[in-house]
Amino acid sequence: MSTGRHWVAGPIAWDWVCRVPRLPELGGFVQATRYAGRRGGTAANVAHALTSAGIDVQLIGYVGDDEPGHAIRKDLSTTGFGEVRQLPGPTSQVLLIVDGHGERTMIGLTPDRLAEVELPVQRMRPGDTLYLAAWIPSWAQATEAAAATGIRIVTVPPDPDQPFAAHMIIGSQSQIPLSINESPFTTYTRRNRADLDALIITHGAEGATSYTASDEPRHHPAHEVDVIDATGAGDAFAAGVLLGRHEARSLTDAIRLGNAWGAAAVGIDGSLPPPRATVPA
Repeated sequence: MSTGRHWVAGPIAWDWVCRVPRLPELGGFVQATRYAGRRGGTAANVAHALTSAGIDVQLIGYVGDDEPGHAIRKDLSTTGFGEVRQLPGPTSQVLLIVDGHGERTMIGLTPDRLAEVELPVQRMRPGDTLYLAAWIPSWAQATEAAAATGIRIVTVPPDPDQPFAAHMIIGSQSQIPLSINESPFTTYTRRNRADLDALIITHGAEGATSYTASDEPRHHPAHEVDVIDATGAGDAFAAGVLLGRHEARSLTDAIRLGNAWGAAAVGIDGSLPPPRATVPA
C-alpha cells in the first residue's frame, strides 16, 4: 500500500502509428490504411492513467528539443512534469504497426537516452511510490537508496543477475529471462535488496499470474474484449495495480482492476490508456 506521491520514470515517446490489414510476408507489400502521430511511451502512459484517477504524479524522463518534444511538453500540462528533462537532439520516437487484429509491432526510431536521466530520490519522501516503467542499470543504486528511506519501489523486471531493490515487479512474460528454471519469485528475491511483496507476470489475453512468498502462484483471467489497438494495455494494467494498492485493495483486487483497465485500453484506438472514470469498477 502507498499513501503519498507517485513518481513514474521511463520512456516518454512520440508514436508514429501505421495501421495495416495484416503484416506483410518477408519481402512482401501491404498498403497502410492510416498513418498518424500521437503521444505515447510507457512512463507517460502510466502517469496519464494515474493522473486521471486523481493521484499526485511526477513524471521522470526526457524529451528532445524537436517538434515532437515540444508537442509532448505542451500536452503534459495535466501531469507534473517538472522532472522531464529536455535534451538536445531527438525525442524518443517509435513506429507502431497495428494489424487488423489490433496487435502491434514496435520499432524504435531513435536512440534510447534514459541513462542520461537521474532519479531525483532526494525529493522523494517516505510513503511515496517510485514506478520504473523501464529498467535502467544506472538507476539501481538510486532505487536501493530510495527503498532504504521508506519509498516503495515498483518496477518492470530487472536483470535478476544484478543487485536491485524492488517491493513489487510487474512485467510481461516476454520480459522474464527464458533461463529461469525455478519459481520466478525465488529468482528475483535472490539478488533483491528489498522485501519483494509480489511478482506479477502478464500473459496478454490469457490474463496474469501473481507470485508471493506466502501463496502458490495464482492465475487472474483477463476480460474477453474485441481488440482494436493493443498499444498501452500493459501500461493500463500497471496503472490499475498501482492504483489498487494505493487504495489499500488486496493484491487480487488490484490485479482485477489492472485487468479491467487493460481491457478498456485495448478497446480504443490510442496509445494513452482511457481515463479511470471510464473503467468498470
